[in-house]
Amino acid sequence: MKKTVFFFILLLPFSSFSQVDSLLNLLKTSKDTTKIDLYLQIGDLFSNSEPNKGLKYYNDGLAYSKQIKNKKGEIHTLEAISNIYNTQGNAERADSCLRTALVIAQQTKDSSSIGTIYSNIGLAYF
Repeated sequence: MKKTVFFFILLLPFSSFSQVDSLLNLLKTSKDTTKIDLYLQIGDLFSNSEPNKGLKYYNDGLAYSKQIKNKKGEIHTLEAISNIYNTQGNAERADSCLRTALVIAQQTKDSSSIGTIYSNIGLAYF
């Protein structure tokens, strides 16, 4: 039993790498919201272990969202970026991202995102 658990623990990091590789391959051929979602998923995989890599993918997703004029994608990527800054203790940068996301959410009348963003602004200073 101990050998099985130990073996599983050894394979756990490799499954993450495999997942990243699969998502990166999909990223090459995907378009529109699917591509934004992939940037977010890849960023999520790195956000805790390698936050700078997470930021890179979130920023790539933000740039792509702007390129295709996907406001919802801009909001979600800005929220993800703010989460990394918040985790790093950089409340000012987290707040800046959230306030930018808030403006977009208000312009698009996205009430769900507006509520989430206000909540996250509060958490950035908690």
